[in-house]
Amino acid sequence: MTFIETATGGTAAGTVARLYAEDVACAMAHGRVLRDRFYDPETVRRITTDHTHAGLTPAEVAVMDFADQVARDATSIGPDDIQRLRAHGLSDTDILDVALAAAARCFFSTVLDAMGAQADGALSEDLEPPLRAALTVGRAPQPSDRPRALPAVQEAS
Repeated sequence: MTFIETATGGTAAGTVARLYAEDVACAMAHGRVLRDRFYDPETVRRITTDHTHAGLTPAEVAVMDFADQVARDATSIGPDDIQRLRAHGLSDTDILDVALAAAARCFFSTVLDAMGAQADGALSEDLEPPLRAALTVGRAPQPSDRPRALPAVQEAS
């Protein structure tokens, strides 16, 4: 499986979208997948902090740029943006996959934030310090013994 195949499945698009949605748990989980399956920790850190100068192929940068655009301002996307992805060999289905992955991940991250979810500290334990710092966005991971979401509200009888 190539990076682009994974990106259209959501990992790269998810990493960008998660960072903009400030969901540390998902940023760390997706960053770990990139580290474990595709790149060394320094390259993942560079992808996270500036994907345009991380040694990615032009097609990978285009996918990341598009996912970023979906996450930041989908209304700014026009025919030229779609054509740019097609020029890099992505099919319309691939482009839709990236858009859906980025949008769905932003939605999911927003719901987690709205419910006060916090990442478990165990998520960051095996990450190299510079990578951990790059992937720590929004609420920092909490020690494992702390609640990870708002307590359930019991209905009055």
